[in-house]
Amino acid sequence: MKRIITTAAVLAAAATLTTPFGATPASAAPDGTGPYVSAGKPGAPGAGGISAAEDAPTVQELLDKCDSGDLDVCEFHPSGETIAQGEFTFAGSAANCAADSQTREINWSSTEGETNSLGVTLGVKAGLKDVYEVSIETTYGHEWTWSKTTQDKLTQTVSPGKAVNLYVAADRSTVTGTYEMHFGDPYYGHYYWYVNDVSVSAPTFNTPWHTRTEETDASC
Repeated sequence: MKRIITTAAVLAAAATLTTPFGATPASAAPDGTGPYVSAGKPGAPGAGGISAAEDAPTVQELLDKCDSGDLDVCEFHPSGETIAQGEFTFAGSAANCAADSQTREINWSSTEGETNSLGVTLGVKAGLKDVYEVSIETTYGHEWTWSKTTQDKLTQTVSPGKAVNLYVAADRSTVTGTYEMHFGDPYYGHYYWYVNDVSVSAPTFNTPWHTRTEETDASC
């Protein structure tokens, strides 16, 4: 079956299926340690989910279904986005063993990539990636960058007998949300499944890097 990822199509499908977005408790109750699955019941929004005695798919099984398109609807519902400076990492250094101050040029290159709570690399999963990107662009109005590599240089005055270490950091966007999936036939006894407490972080789109230098004794 064809996977639906556009906002208009998802809304139309949700209306036809009668059950709005809203996950119900799963057999593995959320404990704050990471993503968990939950199920809904057709025609009974908010009714009890699956019991502890029932089988349930794993997070990985549901993600594979969404990635392959082997279901009616798969979409991602963002619940919040935060943007913050990432951690500084070492990018290069320069030393001055002369008797007076010298100008040094530090050439550097750094790459920032994706991290998430799912244990898979979403950026290489075409189905999951497309669903996620459409949702981010629709909800927040900006593109999503899975990784970013920058090459640059920094000119620094270095004191006699000293060295300068350069550290760089990128701003990162962290989005939390839920994957929602609709099946044409019951899957593990239910038509509606959710992967909850998803968190994805990646470098922000088109923002400059932060730089910081530290002076230390040179090994001359």
